[in-house]
Amino acid sequence: MRAKLFIDTWGWLTLHDRNERYHQEATEAYQRAIAENGKIYTTDYVLDETITFFFRRLPHLAPTNP
Repeated sequence: MRAKLFIDTWGWLTLHDRNERYHQEATEAYQRAIAENGKIYTTDYVLDETITFFFRRLPHLAPTNP
């Protein structure tokens, strides 16, 4: 049976951040789903929330004048 994996916002953040407590477990589940040619699911709302969270944490660069 093919693996099915739903990834929510914290799942994506945990996959990204090696300092997260469950990073290793999340990475293993993600890699296992890929290795088994499984399906990975998420939603547009989860992606929106994840991208918003990433941009809130990234340092902002001041625009430069030409």
